Amino acid sequence: MIKIMGFRRLGYKIGLIRVRTVSDDELRKRVFGRMIEEFFPNVKVVSYCIEGQPEGIYDEETMRKGIPKILDAIKKLEQEVDAIIIGCCSDPGLEEGRKLVRTPLIGAGAAVAAVALQYGSRVGLLAENDLPPLVPPSIKRILGDNLIARESPRNVRDAYDLFNPKNRNEIFEAAERLKKRNVDVIALGCTGYSVLRIAPVLAERLQIPVIDPMIAAASMAVAMIYSKSIQPPNSRHE
Repeated sequence: MIKIMGFRRLGYKIGLIRVRTVSDDELRKRVFGRMIEEFFPNVKVVSYCIEGQPEGIYDEETMRKGIPKILDAIKKLEQEVDAIIIGCCSDPGLEEGRKLVRTPLIGAGAAVAAVALQYGSRVGLLAENDLPPLVPPSIKRILGDNLIARESPRNVRDAYDLFNPKNRNEIFEAAERLKKRNVDVIALGCTGYSVLRIAPVLAERLQIPVIDPMIAAASMAVAMIYSKSIQPPNSRHE
């Protein structure tokens, strides 16, 4: 019989690294932390924003600048939390970070791709924009030939454009273009969509599953924390 350690714990702490600089501490907590805590009542989120990137990470240059900052954040959070989520679907610093710490480290992009595959073999990716890379490497690696189509809303360059109410119809139209490609499920390829909480809206509108990257990442974090709490039986026989 296996022994389950920590099963009665009141909750877990998950570190969340935000790749868009937000100065208002209350806003920082509200956008992603409270969303995760609403879905997972036994989770406490510790948010950390990297500095000097008010527009976040949306192309190769902002990725280059952001990765060292993310790695510093990972090292700072390691001793404080049970798992760490990188809140960006490009998963900046994910592979490098896993070499630095033993704490479970989850990328939102890898998570949304993995969860999407549980709903079907024909996955459509709703990206943020048409700037390279068109498909984040971890999403491309996990989905492979199961990535059937990719679309992004027109007139959107970064998260600020995504949040503009004038572009809401552009998001709907991009999602509808994906559905016309006969996909089984849509993976949201930007955590900006999580801020909008648009996954259930699109799912109802299109009548197919739509996977939110932050909820997917939090689900994976909880599963990985729980898996670490399961200890092998004592090798000594009674």
